[in-house]
Order: sequence, then structure tokens, then C-alpha cells
Amino acid sequence: MTPSELRLWIDSLGISDTEAARRIGCHRNALANWLTGRSTIPRYIALAVAALGQERAKARLIATLQEMLATLKSS
Repeated sequence: MTPSELRLWIDSLGISDTEAARRIGCHRNALANWLTGRSTIPRYIALAVAALGQERAKARLIATLQEMLATLKSS
């Protein structure tokens, strides 16, 4: 994962860097170092970001399916 990919993930969620660090489970300073390229992003961070992305996609899918079910029930 590159710093720009990590930034894209944060921006796509519309969250602050502090919130991103909390969700990833790291210190804010570590995140800042990764985002600026001062430190290499560890593989486990890339995996955590991917897992969090999967959870977000899963939640959107469930919400969509629930809406579709409600529409079918009301027809």
C-alpha cells in the first residue's frame, strides 16, 4: 500500500486522520509518518485497511438488500 492509497481510503470514508488511526488501531503519529512517506506502511496496516473496506462494503450490501426487501413487501 502506498501513502496515496492510504490517503484515498481515509478521504473516501470522509474521516479525519485521527479517526483513521483509531479505526486502524495505530498511533496518530505513525499514520502521519506513513502518509508522508517517512515510514513504510506495514503489511498488517494494508490488511487492516482492506478488512475495514470489506466491512463497509458488506454493510452497504446489507442495507441495499433490506431496502429491496422492504420494497417487495410493500408491493
